[in-house]
Amino acid sequence: MKSGSISGLEEENFHLGPVHRFMPQAWILSSEASISTIRNALVQKMGKIDTLFIVDAAHDKAAWFNFGPESDARIRRMWSHPVEHQGVEKKIRKPRISEGESEATNLKSGARKTAGIAPRVRHIDFR
Repeated sequence: MKSGSISGLEEENFHLGPVHRFMPQAWILSSEASISTIRNALVQKMGKIDTLFIVDAAHDKAAWFNFGPESDARIRRMWSHPVEHQGVEKKIRKPRISEGESEATNLKSGARKTAGIAPRVRHIDFR
């Protein structure tokens, strides 16, 4: 990505909400704007050969730009159909809730709390 494009993208990110740059071409953005609005705003700041990938972690959505038809189709298939992990990956199962025990009680016992995720957090990776 061209350095001029990077500064333009970063500036646009700051207009969309709080941003943290964690790698030279990757940011985390928290915004009330939709993933489509963010994609459309950022694409305007990009060059002809630049690529963009955005993840809306809170809503399990993704948007991308300029990856080519083969990659586009592959990303679309993978995002639409979750992959069942096999091999050495550790599978995480939702803890069972006993009769008379509430979801909130189970969360206190150490289960993953998804309510703590900030709304519309996106991982934006520019290459």
